[in-house]
Amino acid sequence: MADQDPEAFQVTEDKERELIKLWAEHQDADGERVPVNKVIDIYWNVGYILGNEYSKQLVEELTDTYGELVSYQDTKELFRQNMVKKLNLDFFKNLFRILDKNKQGIIPADNLKKILSQLPDTNEEEVDAMIAAIDDDGNGEVDFNEFYGLMCDG
Repeated sequence: MADQDPEAFQVTEDKERELIKLWAEHQDADGERVPVNKVIDIYWNVGYILGNEYSKQLVEELTDTYGELVSYQDTKELFRQNMVKKLNLDFFKNLFRILDKNKQGIIPADNLKKILSQLPDTNEEEVDAMIAAIDDDGNGEVDFNEFYGLMCDG
């Protein structure tokens, strides 16, 4: 998964067979649906770990949409969307750690400006505008939330 493009994330065929087998072990009397609170465990048992934040979001979305019981087909797209979000967040956390050379939880805006200036098709004015837009408190430092906002919304 680490080298996979997060946006293209799909459950592999092998994992899907495992998921369907596990799903069958937790199905209700109608033979198709499982309790929403079991969904995260089922995906986790085949190696797809969302983490607390995205697990909670997925359970809330499934419950709001389908109620307390859900079919495997009902979960597939919502799970994929939450996994993409998690993979993107993990990627940007790792990138931020690399750029945070002093390990203080910030990147000096000047350092980020140098990096962004090296991207193709950018000019100094655009980079200055990007930095000004994300440095919410104007302290000349970019924390992770500001950085993530730039990378995902920029």
